[in-house]
Amino acid sequence: MSQEIERFIEKLKSLSQKDIKPYPFESYNCELAFTQECAFKGDFLNRKLVEMWKDIYNRPYFELHHPTQNHILTRAIQSWQPPNRSLRSLTLFIDENNQFPWVLVVTYEQATSMIIMEDFFLNRRYLSDSQHDIWLRWRITRDCLEMAKEKNLSVENVYHKDTSYCLNIQSERPHHYFTDSLFWFDYLSLKNKIWDTPLFFRSKTMEISKNTREIPVPLHLGYHKEKLDFVAKESLQDFNSLVAPQDKLDRFDKEEVSESEIMELIPQLEA
Repeated sequence: MSQEIERFIEKLKSLSQKDIKPYPFESYNCELAFTQECAFKGDFLNRKLVEMWKDIYNRPYFELHHPTQNHILTRAIQSWQPPNRSLRSLTLFIDENNQFPWVLVVTYEQATSMIIMEDFFLNRRYLSDSQHDIWLRWRITRDCLEMAKEKNLSVENVYHKDTSYCLNIQSERPHHYFTDSLFWFDYLSLKNKIWDTPLFFRSKTMEISKNTREIPVPLHLGYHKEKLDFVAKESLQDFNSLVAPQDKLDRFDKEEVSESEIMELIPQLEA
């Protein structure tokens, strides 16, 4: 078992873009294959997909079936994020017999890339010759190397264990934060603790994790077209305490604005 782990760690350190393959999600039956299928069809609010991820995040450990060995359940045991609230996130998984380590790379959606012992899979949407995709393919190889080095991955710390987790919803871009992560936290009615990192908006329902032993795992389920009404509603509830008195005087000629007057502002904000 230790040989497989050692071989996989060395692979992470020397990952090459020439080994990239599109992940054939049509050929597999697992959480990530179904997630990529729904993303490919633009079916992000598929009821089965929503219930699947809600169930996954309601478990005590973050567990997914292996991307190709679909009968094998694997558990997240470590995670790594680049600095500066990057969209990218890497999560290391392994099975209970410590034979099938793999890494999930998440960017804009939940299944950007998967590195398993035999293959380096990439979501087919990132296989173009655009500058962004060329950069991302290179960046993933560097991220895997940096994760292996910074986490000092070895047979001593890569093994199946009980690892509690919190949700990583950070983002360096407001649009992706609100549409790819925060929306899903509310839509799935999740109760998980949130990784303690700077966020563009913190809902009152969020509980921030202070446990440094919890690994942050990604919640980036992809773009949707639903409105973020709960953000506007919660923000407007704090209107009187957040808006400067002079600004309210200038607009309403008073320092305490009623709920009905606040609600009248919404159509103006959406215009």
